[in-house]
Amino acid sequence: MAVTENEGICGEANPEDNVVPMHIGNASCNELNDEQRREADNERTDRTVGFRFFPFFQAVFQAKGATQLLILSALMSFGVGCTLGVVPDVMTDRYSRIHHGYEGPDCSTFDRPQKPDACQHGYDDAQYAVAWSTFVQNILTLLCNTTVGSISDARGRRGVMILSTFLSTLCPAALVGMELVQSMDPILYFIALSLIGIVNFMSIGFSMLSDVVPPHFRAPSFGLFISAYYLGFSWGPSLTLILNHFQVSLLSSLSSIFSFLFACFFLPETLPQEVAERNLQERLAYTTREPAASLRKTMFRPIREMSILNRDYMFRLLTIAYFFSGMVFSSDRSLVIFYIEDQLNVHDGDLSSMMLVMGFVAVVIQGFLIEPLLSCFGEKGLLVLSFMCGTVHNLCYGLATGKDLIYVALCLSQLTKVNFPVISSIASNNVSENEQGRMQGSLFAVSALANALGPISLQLVYNHTKNRKGIWGTGTMWVFASFLYGVGTVIVCFIPEDKVNKSTSIVTDESENDLEERLLGLE
Repeated sequence: MAVTENEGICGEANPEDNVVPMHIGNASCNELNDEQRREADNERTDRTVGFRFFPFFQAVFQAKGATQLLILSALMSFGVGCTLGVVPDVMTDRYSRIHHGYEGPDCSTFDRPQKPDACQHGYDDAQYAVAWSTFVQNILTLLCNTTVGSISDARGRRGVMILSTFLSTLCPAALVGMELVQSMDPILYFIALSLIGIVNFMSIGFSMLSDVVPPHFRAPSFGLFISAYYLGFSWGPSLTLILNHFQVSLLSSLSSIFSFLFACFFLPETLPQEVAERNLQERLAYTTREPAASLRKTMFRPIREMSILNRDYMFRLLTIAYFFSGMVFSSDRSLVIFYIEDQLNVHDGDLSSMMLVMGFVAVVIQGFLIEPLLSCFGEKGLLVLSFMCGTVHNLCYGLATGKDLIYVALCLSQLTKVNFPVISSIASNNVSENEQGRMQGSLFAVSALANALGPISLQLVYNHTKNRKGIWGTGTMWVFASFLYGVGTVIVCFIPEDKVNKSTSIVTDESENDLEERLLGLE
């Protein structure tokens, strides 16, 4: 039983809709005067607004596979977070011994002023290897992700997500191998790190949520997915306070294996069967039996799939903004830990407390504040705000001479990262249901190209400025990153208003009305 939306709470009953007149006190709607009718309508509006926050969580946790996705995100990130502070120390020490003949105590036992030259050279080698492995990882994402996303539109998401979790087990396994075999070359670890790029975990996760979450809740649901990731990620570094490097690496490997098994046994398929069948038929009709033509289509498929981003002016602006954001995001993720450990003497204890603070802020912003922020600023306004925060927090990295400003920068960076779920939501809401995987795959492919170029670009800036003093010294690369976010801020200001804010509009569409009526007990 439902109340007809366009008639208000005092709408007339329609026998065909099984709607009955609502009663207030002892009087039916038919007996109310105009003022009483308005009061009754306002009462219903107040009740609906009061439930705006709770329907989001109910819609997400009742959606097929959404809860499993959030758990998987936390499990995956815990394995990554465990080794966040371990990898720089292990790689620096290993390169100093293999490439520079170092035979003394572990390089991580020295502060920067007392660090031997061999350890400093080992650090430079490790940072260089991270930058180039990140480049290869993202080139693989660029080449594979659009095709993988398009395939998932026809073949299903579950198998692709399982492949992603399997590839994530290789990296910690290689790290454990390095701890056990002292002569093992770090190149094997970086090869495993690069292979993760074949299937982007976030991309397929966003596609799965797009399958099951209503359009108006997609941006906050993407944020909730990211907050689950940071929930696990923030706790991992604390383990280095009670466990040694080998024990942490082993725990990270076991966590990644458990994530893979969890995906295999508990993660359901989210792609509707009718959508999969329709997409599969369209792709079969497109294929050709001629070998030469088939090979040509296969080679150019990533470019063809990414053409969706050139559909109109709004998509082109989103793509450019996503590119600049991705350049800096990848650099923050891969280089900032190396930078603060080497330049600011940040050790395991400092890093664990930083990650806890950052993780708490990330969970609060991504999990609970995106929807209120969207209601307050709208999608375009929130994008501008997030890009401005990116400009500020990267400048803080470059200007920091102590750990306090790093805390501020890490907290601000979590508001910066709001731009990823918002851009993904805008793109998702402007394509049909059978293009969700293709759209998310194309966006993350652009991000992959940016992620590949970002660390390399900042590494080049670092190499040319590392021997200078002051603001134009080692921190210059973060000033350059701040400039890139400034360019992105200008770009998002030109996004057309009529293409955004679809997920924050007032409840008018049929699906949202049905959801609220069920939650209010009116049906």
